[in-house]
Amino acid sequence: MDFATVPTITFKVLHVLIIMSHNRRKIEYVAVTEHPTAQWMIQQIRNATPFGHQPVYLIHDGSSIFTDKFF
Repeated sequence: MDFATVPTITFKVLHVLIIMSHNRRKIEYVAVTEHPTAQWMIQQIRNATPFGHQPVYLIHDGSSIFTDKFF
């Protein structure tokens, strides 16, 4: 799981969340926002992992947006 930044034609910066399955090398989920927050991240994880299909491992960087609710 990681973020990519994408500049728009009007010079705004969009943050793209990408969740990827490493064993299949497949992009599982993508979400875009202008201002990512911890609450937004929690909702995106809920959206990306339907009931009963939670990941065994979730690899991410040490950003402050990943709160203790991810552990």
